Amino acid sequence: MIPDDFIDELLTRVDIVDVVGSRLRLKKMGQNYNGLCPFHDEKTPSFSVSQDKQLYHCFGCKAGGNVIKFVREIDGLDFPAAVESLSRSVGLEIPTEEKTDSQETKKRNAIYGALQVAGDFFRQNLRESRHKDRAVAYFKGRGIDGSIARDFGLGYAPPGWDNLVKYFSQKEINEKEVLDAGLIAPRENERGFYDRFRDRVIFPIRDPRGRIIAFGGRVLEDQTKPKYLNSPESQVFRKNLELYGIYEARKRSRKLEMLMVVEGYMDVVALAQNEINFSVATLGTAINSQQIKSIFRIVPKVVFCFDGDVAGRNAAWKGLVALLSVIEDGYSAKFLFLPDGEDPDSMVRKEGKEKFMSRIESSKTLAEFFLDSLQSMSPMDTEEGKATAVKKAAPLINLIREGVLKEILINALSSKIGIDAARLRNLAGIKDNLGVSEPNQIEEKTKLKFQTNRSKSTFLIEYALSLFAANPELGLMVDSEILDIFQEDIECKVLFEILSWAIETVEVDKDIFHQYCEKKPHLGYLKKMASREIILTSEELQEEFGDTLKKIASLKKNDRESQFISTLAKRPLGELTEEEKKVLSNFRKKRANRGAPPN
Repeated sequence: MIPDDFIDELLTRVDIVDVVGSRLRLKKMGQNYNGLCPFHDEKTPSFSVSQDKQLYHCFGCKAGGNVIKFVREIDGLDFPAAVESLSRSVGLEIPTEEKTDSQETKKRNAIYGALQVAGDFFRQNLRESRHKDRAVAYFKGRGIDGSIARDFGLGYAPPGWDNLVKYFSQKEINEKEVLDAGLIAPRENERGFYDRFRDRVIFPIRDPRGRIIAFGGRVLEDQTKPKYLNSPESQVFRKNLELYGIYEARKRSRKLEMLMVVEGYMDVVALAQNEINFSVATLGTAINSQQIKSIFRIVPKVVFCFDGDVAGRNAAWKGLVALLSVIEDGYSAKFLFLPDGEDPDSMVRKEGKEKFMSRIESSKTLAEFFLDSLQSMSPMDTEEGKATAVKKAAPLINLIREGVLKEILINALSSKIGIDAARLRNLAGIKDNLGVSEPNQIEEKTKLKFQTNRSKSTFLIEYALSLFAANPELGLMVDSEILDIFQEDIECKVLFEILSWAIETVEVDKDIFHQYCEKKPHLGYLKKMASREIILTSEELQEEFGDTLKKIASLKKNDRESQFISTLAKRPLGELTEEEKKVLSNFRKKRANRGAPPN
């Protein structure tokens, strides 16, 4: 059985609006999103999705439930398969435990409850505490008004050792739950507890569903204390996975095009005050690849904003390294460096929204920052400097998936040092997805082994591309197992790219697909395919497309099996495991049976 606490974690990470919006068109109506129900025929939308409640409901056929039920119904999956599909989409791994631990689930819910009560307490004190004036003056001094304070749930922890302890006692909430939530800490030399946050302005940290999972607090006057204090990690909070402001950014803009990563809570809040509603912040740690993956699941573009000093550039370089292992064609990244002594908070207050947006537009591309950083570390005006730069660059370029972006970096570096790109690949040991360095070697290896199947699969892939180009909506319902097969096959690269795009895009039609192709030079030929006449009804078209994808997947699975068997057959029998011997024996029996004469 899948543990309840994992289901709870999954529902925290997944946004039902994103999942439903990837399958059908939704339009925001008030607080909810409406569309045509996928479970019965209708002309007037009666299907509603609530982002706050994370539920869907059809007022026509009465279908309804959470995101897991939606995936089960729309994809025809059982419960474990639906959970696996959603888990894969947000990078979670299903635990292998056999039994559900209801105690863990209760504990997590208790922590969520305690954090919500604490959030109410902090907000109340920002309005009513007799010490509130300093906190209010701090926010006003940063230009923050009441509406932004409300939207971000800003609060104040008053001075004193046990204000929150007493508040929870009045609410008759168990101290153990409050301790587990990281809100209080045990006294060292006597019984009892004290408040973790004291005389600090408070920034609630929310998960993608809007639940409070932790707090950040900034000191007001006492310079002997740490300037910022975060909640400790708990069962609901892992700081290396979370981003401050992600819930608020998605709530403020349904169609986010990019997210900007900044360094502090106040940067996010100040930017939102100036109508720049797409910033998020790490929680006192350097940005990591898991957080960047989370960003790319929401938007195709990220901007990293750093101070222009040495520390800021070092942080940017760490961000670049984390980025290279997850970025691929279709996504982009830029690097924005502010003048020394400035941060996003001070900068946007000084020059306003328009000038700050201009800074974002003119910020460095990934390739520009990559080459500039190499130049600063190893000046490329000497032969030795060029050699050192290539040595540093090669392992980083190897992190990137094969594609246009990787070629751009290789060509930019080759131009900078004056060496042909192909020779640079060879000399620096820059690898591709198949582990060989020259394109002709890739072609030679694939055509020798799978020549018959490749000719057939090539035709089917071209046919599938033409069907999709004329009807991009077909890509919304592709089975995840088929996508996994395509992802690992170089011949299916374009097919995988456009199918993934269709699934991840909120609205899909021919015009939107053509716009996407115009931004991707290597997809330009697909626009011509869209003009081919296809005489099929809508139902026949869906069936034809699905069958074609299954045939391609079957051929590719056979290719893999043949390659695996070929590898086994070349190895000495004594080196094979019992399982490998069994696989080889079964394959030979099948082949013998196919060639045996009839009785």
